[in-house]
Amino acid sequence: MTNKHKHEEKAFKYEEQKIMDYLVNAWNGFINLETLHPSDKKDFMEGIHRCQRVISMRVLIRDYPNDFFSLSKKELELDK
Repeated sequence: MTNKHKHEEKAFKYEEQKIMDYLVNAWNGFINLETLHPSDKKDFMEGIHRCQRVISMRVLIRDYPNDFFSLSKKELELDK
């Protein structure tokens, strides 16, 4: 018996995967820069991880809408 995710498709939608790839590329480019401050890499890494968490939460909200809070499109439009 295998333990498979309930969905066979990929977790990220196309645009989300593109963003995740951009974040990887941003990190790969940043680590090649000259270090100008001792916390540069740590701070940048934490920023990348924060962005990755936001994108990853979209999967959970989509797959488990009863367990993870999400605003409706109508409620989101009220924030504008």
